Amino acid sequence: MEALQRKTQEAAETDELTGLKNRGHFLHHLKQEFSKAKRFGKPLSLVIVDLEGFKDINDDFGYHKGDEVLRKLGMMLRNEVGPHDYVARYGKEEFAMVLPEMDGIKATILARKLHGKLGRVAEDTEIDDSYVAAVFGVADFPDCASDSDSLLSAADSALLFARRNPQSRVAYFCDLSETELSQTDLDRLNSRLEGASLKTLNALAEAVNVNDNYSGENIDDMALMAVSLARDLGLNDEQAGALALATRLHDIGKIGVPSSILGKTGKLSPDELALVKQHPEIGQKLLQEAEQIKDLISAILYHHERWDGKGYPERLKGEQIPLMARIVGIFDAYRAMRCDRPYRKALSKQQALAELKKGAGSQFDPNIVQQFLELLERDSCDIGEKAS
Repeated sequence: MEALQRKTQEAAETDELTGLKNRGHFLHHLKQEFSKAKRFGKPLSLVIVDLEGFKDINDDFGYHKGDEVLRKLGMMLRNEVGPHDYVARYGKEEFAMVLPEMDGIKATILARKLHGKLGRVAEDTEIDDSYVAAVFGVADFPDCASDSDSLLSAADSALLFARRNPQSRVAYFCDLSETELSQTDLDRLNSRLEGASLKTLNALAEAVNVNDNYSGENIDDMALMAVSLARDLGLNDEQAGALALATRLHDIGKIGVPSSILGKTGKLSPDELALVKQHPEIGQKLLQEAEQIKDLISAILYHHERWDGKGYPERLKGEQIPLMARIVGIFDAYRAMRCDRPYRKALSKQQALAELKKGAGSQFDPNIVQQFLELLERDSCDIGEKAS
């Protein structure tokens, strides 16, 4: 009786076509491995593989050939990983790989190796290798996620980056190099980030900042100073924490701006400038489903508004601009001035302070500028210190 129960359970957990574990077992296994990795302080990587040309295989060769390709691909993935690694059929033409004690960089290298062996699957199934086209999305703990659901969200989102990677068709969630997402991709990314943890959202924001030539140290400095300024302005601890998070996430919408524009050294054309000006609204759309940061959406959307009403996207004026957006706008401007940009070298601390004073009452809330200047005078932490 016991043997029969085990057999029945195994059948319920196994994908009949490939012999791999199925989606339900995978989700349970991922939670277990994540708990283990967190408990022992070990890395854990997740790779999702999507067979892009599967519909064409079915259309041109029939479902029997499509099934054969799925079986061979599953077998290749299983045979190429270690004995403690795990491969499951995640969806109709998707596979998931759980890689204990492997960080995202090593998992990305492995994914590239596996991508290079797709031709073997085509050869074994006797079809042209152009049909066996797959993309690999990679994410890891602790860098990309703080829970198993967010790790899955990050790896799934990385598939969108992989489809836009002209070289390897492999993408690591924390690396946006050479990635330009279409509007359709952004819409899909929005839904995939629903319920993502703050760790995952921070990882994406940091990747955007690196792509925009900002450094991670500057993000940390800015968040610390945001907490100090929030207390100077009489905000409570919860509001201070929210402001710190807003300073990290406010430019996340730049994921929708081509890197060729973000890195341009010359003057932007009117069309290019219009694309850049869309990033607050893109950020709002990306994060509006993320329950943990709903209160920060206004700061992300309005941080480029101006005190004199000449900003964007809605030309709000004075105290019409939400308080957090006014604060984040000052941090953003100061940080940009103190970092090397593609079109100019970093300004000195004194030059940047002079620019803030000049903009008080026109670009910036004059009261908050004054508080910010006083904070810098007494605080040894200076945003952009390492960049100049």
